[in-house]
Amino acid sequence: MHRRAKLLAGVAMALLVLGVSTWLLSPAPSPRINSASCAEPDQPHAEPVASLPDVVSEPDPCAPPRELGKDLRGVDPNTNRYGLPDPGRMPTTIKPAVPDDSEVESPFPNVKSTDSVVGPGPGPPQRIVELVDDGSGPWPFAGTKAKPATPALRWLVDRQAKEGYWGANDVAESPNGEALRGSVFTTAMALLANLRTAASHKDGDTRSTVRAAILWVRKIQEKDGNLASTVADEPLLHHAAATLAIAEAWGNTGDGVLKALTDKAIQYLLKSRSSLGGWGMKAGDLNPNVTATGWALFTLQRAKQAGLDVDQEVLNDAALWAWSLRRNGYIAWSSYHDVRDFGMSAPDDATMADAVFLCALKWGGYQLAGEPSAIAAQDRLLNGRPAWDGTTNDLMAWMFTGVALHATVTTSAEDWKENVLQQVNNAAVIETGEDGKERSSWTSTDYWSQRFGMDYTTALASILQTDCAPPAHDETK
Repeated sequence: MHRRAKLLAGVAMALLVLGVSTWLLSPAPSPRINSASCAEPDQPHAEPVASLPDVVSEPDPCAPPRELGKDLRGVDPNTNRYGLPDPGRMPTTIKPAVPDDSEVESPFPNVKSTDSVVGPGPGPPQRIVELVDDGSGPWPFAGTKAKPATPALRWLVDRQAKEGYWGANDVAESPNGEALRGSVFTTAMALLANLRTAASHKDGDTRSTVRAAILWVRKIQEKDGNLASTVADEPLLHHAAATLAIAEAWGNTGDGVLKALTDKAIQYLLKSRSSLGGWGMKAGDLNPNVTATGWALFTLQRAKQAGLDVDQEVLNDAALWAWSLRRNGYIAWSSYHDVRDFGMSAPDDATMADAVFLCALKWGGYQLAGEPSAIAAQDRLLNGRPAWDGTTNDLMAWMFTGVALHATVTTSAEDWKENVLQQVNNAAVIETGEDGKERSSWTSTDYWSQRFGMDYTTALASILQTDCAPPAHDETK
């Protein structure tokens, strides 16, 4: 009996050793991102929302990481570094439309400019025709003269501070007293409103106004390129908008000084990306959102169009991030939101999400024809009829809708533009200045206007007036 017990104990020990060896030598299970559930196109890449019915509480293994420096959870090493769908996982209708054209020679004669100061110049510069109409918005063509100042621009000229900025004068001062809240973003919008009429610091009725604004932006730029170092709330939004304004000013003139400012600002913008491929409201935010990403992409696309070297891979990564926002036929505002749990502050954030989604895919080099999610987003934008009520209208979302429709819609969007133009014109407050000329301004209490003030609202309204106006028959000299 004793020998039998020892024999059984020996057999048990051998089996135990064999089991441990087999476990140690067996391959690790495949990451769950390769599972069929993760490959479904309409699966949310987000933490489940507890309040929703029929949602399991287990975290989605396909969700992107919440912290930098940690390995991507369950990522197949053959996918891209962000753990988002690569082009091969997208439907066959989503594929690169054109090769990267970043090596094409710049259409602007920046190398000819040796000035070190932004000055008024001898007269109207020669503007160069853009290489291609890639849908990023209006751009002055060769020989285009600056249009006369509109009533809205006259009002903005009157509101400009002597230092060159627009400081959201109807919004309370910041605690440190250095600048009024919203000054960087509001200045960017007012500067863009002037540039949309083909004005520059060398040409147009408002050239001295444009020059003062450019010099102020130049003054506030840090050595690392940051244009919003004094902004506490949503600084990257301010920086991206100011960078866009400087890039457009450079595009209008080819001034080498503006190229240097734009270069530094673009580099800061690129360094501020989230690890997921988009942008948040602050540099390095872990969770990108469509508002900040939309401004960053618009800025990069316009800078690239003007001739700056912008890595196409950056636009591709942003397109992949935007692709991950699809939620059962709709587009979420950020990576961690379900479409039924928007987490949005502004009423038109859903509109902004559709617009940025379309722009990101288009500028990332993907064809949208036949893609259901893109078609649905286009339909929602085209069929939307913005109405000015002074409280919930979001002019920022209206502007991006116009950009997205111009970039991606093959059919006419004139009905949409005509409606927006009518809404904006009807809401204008018209006054007569001491010089006998009309001034137009707009008031609103929507989300962004509460932050940036009446200068911001008027600047956006002016931009919409220009972008939605019927094309002129002859704008040449």
